[in-house]
Amino acid sequence: MVDYRKAIAHREITASRSLPFPRQTLLIYGPRPLYLPTVEKKVAALKCSLQSLETFLPEDPALLRGHLWHTDFHHENIYVNPEKPTEITGIIDWQSTPITPLFDQPLDLPFVNYDGPDIGENLEIPVLPDDFQSMQEDEKKKVHKNYMDKSAVVAWRLLLKHKNPAYYRAVLFKHTPIGLTLELSRQVFTIGESSLRTIYAEMGEDWQEYAPKGSDMNPVPCPFNFSQAEITEIDEDEEATASSTRIATQIQEHLGPLYPHKGVIEHENYEEVKKILGEIKQEVIEHLFESTDDIQTFDSQWPYKD
Repeated sequence: MVDYRKAIAHREITASRSLPFPRQTLLIYGPRPLYLPTVEKKVAALKCSLQSLETFLPEDPALLRGHLWHTDFHHENIYVNPEKPTEITGIIDWQSTPITPLFDQPLDLPFVNYDGPDIGENLEIPVLPDDFQSMQEDEKKKVHKNYMDKSAVVAWRLLLKHKNPAYYRAVLFKHTPIGLTLELSRQVFTIGESSLRTIYAEMGEDWQEYAPKGSDMNPVPCPFNFSQAEITEIDEDEEATASSTRIATQIQEHLGPLYPHKGVIEHENYEEVKKILGEIKQEVIEHLFESTDDIQTFDSQWPYKD
């Protein structure tokens, strides 16, 4: 298992050093005050991953066992008997299906967009707040949606705990800080090195809180440490990443149903969306940048190209 995860880290390092980084719509990259990825930052995050693998990999054999997992399981890929819709007759789109350890699989419900802190092992049924009926209509809809989404997550976790305890343990592990680092470290070439380095730095500052226990219940040593200069850079990158994420979110909210998910927009909306995105881009430039070099860098990172 260690060799398998080391191979992933070295793959990400090789890609980061030899290929152009993919443009992102989850973060709008650019010079300060935005976040700009570099080879050095990606490699630094992956070196921490390599240093921590033997400490961070789960010890539970069920979580390490290989599982075949369909990663695009939605209604368009599921065939049912038209005479009996509850009877599945076939599943298609297997070409990208991996066999990987259970903790490396996409374990969360893909059709529940619960937007809140992970529930952990708290499986109490959620309740609406006492002042729900007196809320404004917009706020009431938001609170009710969160209540329904959280209820679905709790119900699902309860079912897992009783019907598939290994899967349940894998879900819990994946939502721990250590589980999150293992997830992020698989995709550093694409995105996530800033968040990954932030988590590592937080662990280094308070290792006792995060450290897995050894067989004698004593915390294992911290696998990495950071200089004050590195911590300062990580903190600045975290702030810049928040700004980049905020702008990306604002673009999506502004466009609403016109937003080009996965970079694709309907032909009849193309010119309108192109115009709006051009206006947004110009507003960001005018608000954040002055120098020609910064503007050129931002332009090179702008993800919404023709």
